[in-house]
Amino acid sequence: MSVGFLPLLSRRRGVRWLVGITIVLLAWLTVSSAIAFRLTRRPRAWFPEPAPHVAWGSIEDHRLRTRDGQDIGAWFVEGTDKDNAPQILLLHGNKGSRANSLKRAEFLASAGYPVLMISLRAHGDSTGDFNDVGYSARHDVVVAVEFLGSYPKTLSSPGFYGGYTPFSDSYLSGSIPVDQSW
Repeated sequence: MSVGFLPLLSRRRGVRWLVGITIVLLAWLTVSSAIAFRLTRRPRAWFPEPAPHVAWGSIEDHRLRTRDGQDIGAWFVEGTDKDNAPQILLLHGNKGSRANSLKRAEFLASAGYPVLMISLRAHGDSTGDFNDVGYSARHDVVVAVEFLGSYPKTLSSPGFYGGYTPFSDSYLSGSIPVDQSW
């Protein structure tokens, strides 16, 4: 009699395990998808970013067009040492905008450096709804570097491109040819 129960019990136990594992996997996929959706969408709605009036310099407002069709907002501060100072490109962190770069820009511009601040795609007044943590933002960095390279007042100076975000290296990696000199 107990031998007849054994296959029935093990079959029920197997079905329960299968149902349990299926529920856990579906819950994991649902939570993972929700987190990925939350982390890769535009953090907040588009908002205007007019160039602020500051005591430490004159900020020029620019719009840059990437090769993949995105419109990137930029501010440029002309440095006082145009012949010798390298150009600086400042990148903001995730969920930020170029306004987050103003304090660093003030420090650098007062030291004579020309500074370009951009709002990466899906941030600030730049177009785009998808934030892929730097993969597509390389186009934003490329157009910013091209702007600095073609800007007539800073053409003779070398460039420095960096950011203060954990993903700056992903924005910059593969974006700028190593042998490129402006």
